[in-house]
Amino acid sequence: MCTECGYVGCCDSSAGQHATKHFRATGHPVMRSFEAGEEWRWCFVDNLPG
Repeated sequence: MCTECGYVGCCDSSAGQHATKHFRATGHPVMRSFEAGEEWRWCFVDNLPG
């Protein structure tokens, strides 16, 4: 889930890679897991956990 606007997209391990497509279209850099029990974040700008 995008931490800036709340968009939910699949991660790069999924065929659609919607989270990456969202970043490229909007420039919103940080996504977090939407899965229950997961607490990770990812920054597309730094290619590091956010």
